[in-house]
Amino acid sequence: MFLDADDLFELDSCEHMYSVIEENGADYVIGNYQMMDEDGKKWKNPAFDTAQYADFRLDKHDYQKSFFVMNSTAWNKIYRRKFLEANAISFKVPSPSEDDYFTSLCYMKAKVGFYTSKVMYLYRNTPNSLSKDCSLSYFKGINYAYQRIFESYRENHELNYYRYVYAKKNAYLLCQLIDSEQVDLTEKIEYLKQLEWYFELRDKLKISTIHTSLAEIMQWIQQKDYEKVAEEIERLKEYRKGLPEQVKKRMSFPTRENYAQMEEHKEKFEGQGEEVCFR
Repeated sequence: MFLDADDLFELDSCEHMYSVIEENGADYVIGNYQMMDEDGKKWKNPAFDTAQYADFRLDKHDYQKSFFVMNSTAWNKIYRRKFLEANAISFKVPSPSEDDYFTSLCYMKAKVGFYTSKVMYLYRNTPNSLSKDCSLSYFKGINYAYQRIFESYRENHELNYYRYVYAKKNAYLLCQLIDSEQVDLTEKIEYLKQLEWYFELRDKLKISTIHTSLAEIMQWIQQKDYEKVAEEIERLKEYRKGLPEQVKKRMSFPTRENYAQMEEHKEKFEGQGEEVCFR
């Protein structure tokens, strides 16, 4: 199990997670978690709705339920050591996104995964948390990590699963870059040019999932019209400043309807097989 220095376990977390992984013969178990303020005050509701997500066995190809609790963090989980060693799963990608690489391998390699709705982890939301460090070095690290993560899915013949992961990450990354106060406009454009391989995957993977407000900037990026990209970045940055946090978050992720639409293109994508690659 992993615990970040500024977070907390509930008092019975280790005991509970150990019991769940043993009782279910699982390779890993995901536990529910709850956000808390910097002073330790818990938020009202846990991350995963306990009414919607009761305890259940996970299926990596279940995009209606399992996918939504199979998050990329290493810390709200327990792992069977023999499983990690047998599959050589370790943190082979440096920060940021080291958790993302680690957990994606767990999901692909595991025979049995399980989810428990009991809150076992308390995540402290602080101004200095890594997720808020949107510097140029952060984004460059994301580029490297995303290449390794894509390669791991392709090597393990799980590109259809990766389509859903990509859809989830794509708009989020773009919104992070647009909102960043630590990276100027010129640097943002240069970084997007380095990420051309990533945005080209969107068509190759047959993915149309993106918030409508981001459709134009995605179009200009794919057409490599960076003059219009720059104008759209500035416009969206100002627009998003006035939005409530919950609305901004909704812009950053696909909806359930978006994911359902991806199934319509599944057969067309599968015809390409392992030919999908980046330059």
